[in-house]
Amino acid sequence: DPSLALLSPVPLLEGIEPRTVGLGIVAAVALLAADVLSSAVVAPAFARAVLGERITLGSAMSTVRSRIGGLALLYLLTNLTVAVVVLAGVIPLVIGAANSDATPSILGVLVLVFVALPALLIVSMVAGIARPVLVLEQRSAVDAIRRTVRLLRGRFWWSVLVVLVTGAIINVATAVLQQVGGIGATLIVAASPESSTAALVAFTVIFALTATLSYVILYAYMGGVFTLLHIDARIRHEGFDRDLAAAAEARRH
Repeated sequence: DPSLALLSPVPLLEGIEPRTVGLGIVAAVALLAADVLSSAVVAPAFARAVLGERITLGSAMSTVRSRIGGLALLYLLTNLTVAVVVLAGVIPLVIGAANSDATPSILGVLVLVFVALPALLIVSMVAGIARPVLVLEQRSAVDAIRRTVRLLRGRFWWSVLVVLVTGAIINVATAVLQQVGGIGATLIVAASPESSTAALVAFTVIFALTATLSYVILYAYMGGVFTLLHIDARIRHEGFDRDLAAAAEARRH
């Protein structure tokens, strides 16, 4: 779209083509599906794995399918919360820049650093654990949030540490995967300079496949981490390990 400066060196902020807007909507829906479904569909699998059982992808999807509405609402509520907090800091920055006044800008920076960042951390933790709560315990979005807040009492910072370490590990792994895909795509382009169209198609396909694979791995892996944190919190607060042991014993007989 020339209006987005992809084909024109001069960016135009008006006249964006309708298909670009449609593609943006499709991309937003795809991101929602990738984030929510990939992280939620592993919850039943991990819960069964704790008991030494395995389930198929179809069984996991059927469990999640009835919770799609709640997952979408949870995604909407958490992201709206983040957006409101971030806007509370961005608006003073914009006002300060427009009026060449440092006071609103300083206020905006303080809000972003001391309010928005902690809020983003809290919301990310609550949203991550609320998903397996919603799926495994068959709760509504609001009830899952309340339940997660109760489970995180006394375990919040430990859970944050676990998420930070595991998140760093999987982000490095997926970044390497994306780099390998990018290098492979670039080599294909370099190897066929006479056929620019075919090279561009090959580059796009390879790059898209490696990016998609890396994001699915990322979301699914972190979904598994949050599911295990949910189970761990239930064990520590509710003696859930005794229920798991009883279920495992009943399964053997």
